[in-house]
Amino acid sequence: MIQAQRLRKMYGATRVLDDVSLDLAAGQGLTLLGANGAGKTTLLRILATLLRPTSARSSSPESIPCASPKRRGPPSAWSATAPGSYEDLTALENLRFWAVMGGQTAGPPR
Repeated sequence: MIQAQRLRKMYGATRVLDDVSLDLAAGQGLTLLGANGAGKTTLLRILATLLRPTSARSSSPESIPCASPKRRGPPSAWSATAPGSYEDLTALENLRFWAVMGGQTAGPPR
């Protein structure tokens, strides 16, 4: 399960994420669409605990810590556009392929 409330990420004076909240149950998927520089990868890196948010709803950014691999939960997977996608597969086929390659046996739901 992933819960994020009022995430904000700043790089200097540039606001990359502003007041992003979401709740994902175990096994639930998330699709992010947006232009380059919209903050998609930044959000995923924060949710994967690879990057600290500038602020979150709780009292400190440590609410989503940059945990060591031993302390992280079950693996998450993401599929980006090129170069990790195969052009002859549909978006769903790419997601299923990379889910299986990442160790999930069934891939995303149909």
